[in-house]
Amino acid sequence: MSQVKHIIEHRVATPKQYQLPPIQNPPQAPVTYPQPYPQHIIQQVPQPVVQNLVPDQRQGMFNKGDWMEMMMMQNHQMHQLVVQQMMLHSLPGGRMTQAPVTYMSEPTVVRSPVPPAVHHHHYQMSPPPQPAVHHYSALPPIEPKGQSLPQPGRIVSPVRVEGPPRVIEPRAIAVPERQPTLVSPQPGARRSVKKTNIPFPGPRGLRKFRHVAYAAWFISSLKALREKNAGSRPSSVFLFGIILKEIVAALHRIYLNPSGNIYPVLADAINPKAYDLSNLVRGRVGDKEGQTMIQELQYIVENLVYHITEIMPSTGVLGTHRKSAVFELIRNGKRFPDGYFWQVELDRLQFSENGRTTNIGDPEAFMLIIGIFLSRSLITTLLMKPVDYGLSNQQLSDVAERNLKVIATTMLYLVRRVSVSRGRALMSMPGEISKYLYTDEEMRPLYSRIAKSFNYAEGLLREWGQEYIKRLRNAPTLKN
Repeated sequence: MSQVKHIIEHRVATPKQYQLPPIQNPPQAPVTYPQPYPQHIIQQVPQPVVQNLVPDQRQGMFNKGDWMEMMMMQNHQMHQLVVQQMMLHSLPGGRMTQAPVTYMSEPTVVRSPVPPAVHHHHYQMSPPPQPAVHHYSALPPIEPKGQSLPQPGRIVSPVRVEGPPRVIEPRAIAVPERQPTLVSPQPGARRSVKKTNIPFPGPRGLRKFRHVAYAAWFISSLKALREKNAGSRPSSVFLFGIILKEIVAALHRIYLNPSGNIYPVLADAINPKAYDLSNLVRGRVGDKEGQTMIQELQYIVENLVYHITEIMPSTGVLGTHRKSAVFELIRNGKRFPDGYFWQVELDRLQFSENGRTTNIGDPEAFMLIIGIFLSRSLITTLLMKPVDYGLSNQQLSDVAERNLKVIATTMLYLVRRVSVSRGRALMSMPGEISKYLYTDEEMRPLYSRIAKSFNYAEGLLREWGQEYIKRLRNAPTLKN
């Protein structure tokens, strides 16, 4: 029967029922194939889509030729599937692999609407855009030799080939050997240790001489090692210099604390809006403006002294105990670094032949404490070198520098008053720093106008110094 496109024309007639005899397919004889090569390329034959194979009950004819063709095509597909399974089964090694399974779906029936007078049946062998064929990625499992092949349209589950049972031998349990019984020694029994004396070569007198020589050599080696290490050990002067630096650093942390009471007082003096206090020295101010500047200077002096005399901790570097740095400051036998004292201070202290302090009483101790708290930690550092020691992080204006010069000269005058006993002559101006400050002749009119502030500050400093020294002298001795 030709498979080309053709047109069948007929008229609508009374539908007739056709009884088709059952189709009997002759039994297929098993096909024997020669032994294939180890590698095979198996391709699945594409199945055409059969459309409009089941006659509509409303149509009046049945195409027997198309029906037979469809059945023969299905038979060919099943035959191809059987051949593929036999080929896979006969691969060397007896390995069973799975191949994709193709299931035939029910024939798709395309039904047309009300039949017209003339029916045009179009049969095309090319597949439509979406074929009604289901593809599966694996073939049905293949049964081993001696078993029947799967029936068409039936999914066969894989058959597990059971091999001979594995014989598991029992593991032997290792039994530890019996350890010998340890017999503990009886109490009071002594073990006898045999000593082997190795005699020193030579006669007895020679052996004694060697012992003495070895001892003398060992002692001389220790002395040489001690002398060698004595030069590399830091000197007491160097260590005491570090202690003095610790005191100055601790005081600077207090003086420059922004949340403290001393730094705001100094900051007001270098403020861009501050008064020029040097006009008090030059006498270039009127009565009203001069009185305001005098009050400003009195405020600075009294507040600085008041908050400095509040420093008397019980612990730390500045503490009132025998391990503090301030206690080391007022002890006898201390050698201060060169250049530490002014000449006017050296004249009031006593030193030994090697330059160490001696006979440090309460007046000398008070002068040493005033010298470290005011002279070194405030006047010669923060007031005379504000940028170097952190009072200001930028270059000061001319007004600010002149204000600090007036404050430094005023505070030094107070130090000179309290460094000597009451009723004695004022300590002279230190020549080492006098050229950086105002002279007494220039400041005398100003000193007379703030005399009350000097008396108030001197009383605070003397009481504070005496109490500080008393606590240091009475501090208990710490046990190591």
